[in-house]
Amino acid sequence: MGECFVGVFGPKEAEAIGVREALSWLKEGNMLQVTVETDAQVVVQALSSNSKDLSYFGSLIDDCTELLTDMLSYKVCFVRRSANLAAHKIAREASSRPGRYEWPVVPSFLIDVLESDLK
Repeated sequence: MGECFVGVFGPKEAEAIGVREALSWLKEGNMLQVTVETDAQVVVQALSSNSKDLSYFGSLIDDCTELLTDMLSYKVCFVRRSANLAAHKIAREASSRPGRYEWPVVPSFLIDVLESDLK
């Protein structure tokens, strides 16, 4: 399961933490051919940039880049927030529950969204 983070983060740092945690989870699950979709264009741009960023955000991007090098194949894509309904539903569901959750199968609240994405 993911870590619990204490503190206040800006939006781009929070999104980078989310991408890093997702990549870490995928690596642990031996899922090495991945597509990561995020509505944070700044994260997508930073991951495709060769410039060095010495800020906390930059160190998060470095962590993500290192995790991506362990993947057999990967794609990191920007998607508009309106098209990222699955992430929105997961965030809403997670914020309504105490503690941490991991779903070993697709939760029922996501089935309609995922079926729609496949069309």
